Amino acid sequence: MTRILREKGRGEGTPFAIRPVGSEETIGQIRLFNWSPLEREAEVGFWIRRKHWGQGFGTDALRLICRFGFRSMSLHRIEAIVVVGNVGSRKVLEKAGFRAEGRNRKSARLGERWIDAWRFGLLRGELRDP
Repeated sequence: MTRILREKGRGEGTPFAIRPVGSEETIGQIRLFNWSPLEREAEVGFWIRRKHWGQGFGTDALRLICRFGFRSMSLHRIEAIVVVGNVGSRKVLEKAGFRAEGRNRKSARLGERWIDAWRFGLLRGELRDP
């Protein structure tokens, strides 16, 4: 959270709370960051509290922020990085239309070890809505 707030202060991304409709409970967070106005691309990152996994909140939030990125920020492309083994996040991305574009070897750090990560991309016009 400290890193996210520091990046927000530098203008590198704005986090949005994820809340169920009609609720004051924040159950997660989503943001677009590493925004490049020249290339018209950004990266998306999100998390959901474990007790709310599998209920569609991540997919709904992802679709909303992608629409915001394409419409309000004039993005051409949105990327996402997911550590290998995080099948839930991968499914959320694929439901929204993101395509797997490759595997980055030993590119994510988990504690003291390096692990692989999947790279996903979504182009303007590829967003899948229900």
